[in-house]
Amino acid sequence: MKCGNLSIYFEEFNKKASETIIFAHPAPLDHTAWIYQVPIFAEHYHVYTFDQRCFGLSDKPEYSFNVDEYGRDLQRFINNAGITKTYLVGLSLGGIASQFMALFEPEKITGLILADTLSATRSSATIYERVTRFKMEGIDGYYAEAFKSLCSKNFLASRIGRYFLNLFFERSKILSNASIIRCYEALASLDITKQLASIKLPTLVLAGTEDYAFEDTRLIAQTIPNAKFVPLEGLGHITQLEDPALFNSIVLDFIRKNSDATN
Repeated sequence: MKCGNLSIYFEEFNKKASETIIFAHPAPLDHTAWIYQVPIFAEHYHVYTFDQRCFGLSDKPEYSFNVDEYGRDLQRFINNAGITKTYLVGLSLGGIASQFMALFEPEKITGLILADTLSATRSSATIYERVTRFKMEGIDGYYAEAFKSLCSKNFLASRIGRYFLNLFFERSKILSNASIIRCYEALASLDITKQLASIKLPTLVLAGTEDYAFEDTRLIAQTIPNAKFVPLEGLGHITQLEDPALFNSIVLDFIRKNSDATN
């Protein structure tokens, strides 16, 4: 799909369902990060996954851009797809894009689910490490380490954790190192915490207790009025992969209760 000047890759499931859910992935992964969510949610919902700029099969700009462009890409995607109302499930970078969308066009959002994400990067050493090490070591030298930093120790030591490490490292071959650097340079300027107080949407916030962004995510829940915060014990940054059954059950319960309350 053409979104502004960029081509954005997406996948769509269960078009006949009455309610829509869009899943926005973390960096430096892509739409396949939702492998455990799509078949479950698509049983009852119209599901979209997509690759954000710089990742997966979408365009990979090697020029500088502002961090709010992730939100604008999502906004263009929603409008170009003709979606009038949707739940947004955003994790990490996807959560940042979803926060921007909630500020840009809240009337298009039925409910907001944010996981393991940030609203400001002043205190995030991780973002600056990403910029520095991708510049110095490139994808071949640093991607695997970047992925490992997203995982809890137990997940990384497990067979499934090692499987995903190898899977995403292989998928990284299609990426542009210059574009990844531009992504993290843009993220380094993120600072929208104060603006989140204006969000009036039903909001669920999840965070793994072993995630480097745990406190940043909790701050988001404290700032958005009436947001529900759920800590996920022992999980790292990619909670949707580490414990998909738990992640799915919490998100589905939130969506069902919210849908029942609004119908």
